[in-house]
Amino acid sequence: MIVKTSNPHNESFIGALSSFNKELFHSRAIGWLVNNDSSFQKKLLAKILGLTSKDSLVEVRAFTEIAQIDILILYKLSGSDQYKFIHIENKIKASESVVMDNKFIQSRGFTKVSQTEHYYLRLTDEDFKAKLSKAIISTKNLQFIKGTKLDLGIDHWNFVMLKPTNHFEIANNAIRNIWNLEDYQNPWKRMSYEELVLDNWTLDDENCPASVQEYIDLLKGEFMPSVPHKFNPDNLSLVNVELAVQTKLNTADVSILEEMFMKLAYELGQLKPVLIPAIQNEPMRVESKFLTDTGNNGGFLVEVCYIVSEFPFPIKSRCTLKEARIGFQYEHNPKASKMKFFFAAQDYDNVKGLAQIYNASIKAFLDADKDLLIPNFSNTINELKLGESKFNGCRTKSFCNRSVDMKTIGFSSYNELNDIFQNAMGSLNIDLTTLQPRTWQALKDKIYFSK
Repeated sequence: MIVKTSNPHNESFIGALSSFNKELFHSRAIGWLVNNDSSFQKKLLAKILGLTSKDSLVEVRAFTEIAQIDILILYKLSGSDQYKFIHIENKIKASESVVMDNKFIQSRGFTKVSQTEHYYLRLTDEDFKAKLSKAIISTKNLQFIKGTKLDLGIDHWNFVMLKPTNHFEIANNAIRNIWNLEDYQNPWKRMSYEELVLDNWTLDDENCPASVQEYIDLLKGEFMPSVPHKFNPDNLSLVNVELAVQTKLNTADVSILEEMFMKLAYELGQLKPVLIPAIQNEPMRVESKFLTDTGNNGGFLVEVCYIVSEFPFPIKSRCTLKEARIGFQYEHNPKASKMKFFFAAQDYDNVKGLAQIYNASIKAFLDADKDLLIPNFSNTINELKLGESKFNGCRTKSFCNRSVDMKTIGFSSYNELNDIFQNAMGSLNIDLTTLQPRTWQALKDKIYFSK
């Protein structure tokens, strides 16, 4: 089982420094090791590239924070004139973000792409490659490539998603990173700090600076999990999640919980679309997601919902995607743990300035049919023990919900949390199926005429 630990971040001077900006700190530390420790350099590149003793590296250089690349490694093998590249995306805590409103992405026919998709696709852009080449060549102390024309084509790259753990070694692309580009195979390889750094470090040099050994000791304390490398459903419990948000677990054990949440979100996203004639003529698709560092408080958030097309959000908003979502969120941060039954815009950031009638309309919809005095979502309310919950309206954006303290429901394993979501979606399916067409139309009319 996952073991509670004292906070390791401030036990040493270097540990205190690392806590300011973890990803930048560790990216620069790893880059320094690549550039200054030949044994570590060879083992790290061999691990990523699958090199053998017959392969010889003649030139290697690591850069950090260049063109939004956390760690960029340039290398050349003996007998080759071609420089090649490794992009290491260092993700310790934050979830992978989404890139929107980007001219290059739009020119490729996409409205939004994931961060890893964006990093890959931009290597098909000649302007970006020219800028990146110039940035690399202009770097100080890089005389060996002066005057060289770098070929930054996609075929010359390897991509690594560096995470605190790679606990389950799940090959599924949807869990490793967000990848929806059907015309391109996902090139990203997920690796852990243990695999990429600790396994490749040996103290061979008696003159090794004490600070380097202190850094390695820091990694052992933060990035070595307290549980075996196998899937144990009991690790994902309400107790362990609370320990994580209260910083009572080391980074590796928190990452294991994140991996389990990612697996859960992926499995929930496989639920089948449902046809609800009262709402729309085509089946409502299911979407799910997992986020870390939710809101301003930090923590975890898992969401699964049905997507409603052609919902009449106010035209004064910047919203171009006329879709709504209705479903469930489990949000757990240092202040609270809530299970939420919610309704919101799909384009959450751009639906703003809603009239007060919006809150009143959604409250009535999530509560009861006022003519029949029957709750529209009685099965959902009973399933999640929402009978005594209050309605939480939106302030500026569209997210409205009824919530219950997760401690009221409780879960002690991955399977139990999965059942909570599956049963809630099943109850919501029943409620939506029995929804009166006039009830849904009345909601749309109220929102439309509130413009």
